[in-house]
Amino acid sequence: MTERITLRAFLAAFALALIVACSPGVGGSARDPQLDRLFTALREAPDDEAAQPLEQQIWARWAESAAISACQSGKP
Repeated sequence: MTERITLRAFLAAFALALIVACSPGVGGSARDPQLDRLFTALREAPDDEAAQPLEQQIWARWAESAAISACQSGKP
């Protein structure tokens, strides 16, 4: 169980690092308050069963954001 919690914490930290690294420069307002809420809930999830739907929501928001970014930049 501790191994799963550690893996979940690592994945949450990694995902947060990706968000920060991929964010626009300082002063950009690309923060998504919904993602902040989801990451907080993921960090506080008591077990894998509770964490799974949160992870799915995070991935869905990222996919949506990537699609919007691709459309705005003119890339297919």
